[in-house]
Order: sequence, then C-alpha cells, then structure tokens
Amino acid sequence: MRAAYDYLSSNPNVTTTEFLDEVFPEYPAGYATADKWWDVIKPALKDLPNVDIAEDREHTWHYVGG
Repeated sequence: MRAAYDYLSSNPNVTTTEFLDEVFPEYPAGYATADKWWDVIKPALKDLPNVDIAEDREHTWHYVGG
C-alpha cells in the first residue's frame, strides 16, 4: 500500500495500468497476480488523503497534495 501511495505522490497522475506495471512487480505484498493485488490496493488507496480518481476511461489516479 505504501509503495502505491509513494508512487502516486511522486507521479501525480497515474493510470491503473501504470500501478500494475510499475508498482506491483517490485511490491507484490505476497499476491501472486496483479489483479489480486489491485483488489486490495484500490479500495485502500481511495481512502487515503490527497488521493482522487477521475471517472475517465483510463481511471487516472491523481495526487492532489502539496
């Protein structure tokens, strides 16, 4: 979870695909597949401060903090 949040704060506009390609391989947190990993990360990421998700087709995540 922390790795996904850190990645987003360093890259303020990230698509779901970018999370799966860039964060999951380095930080699988014991999950065998990216889909299982994302099933856990996505709801937790939505609840973090300074995180927003656009309702666009790409589902771009935005870090809105300073």
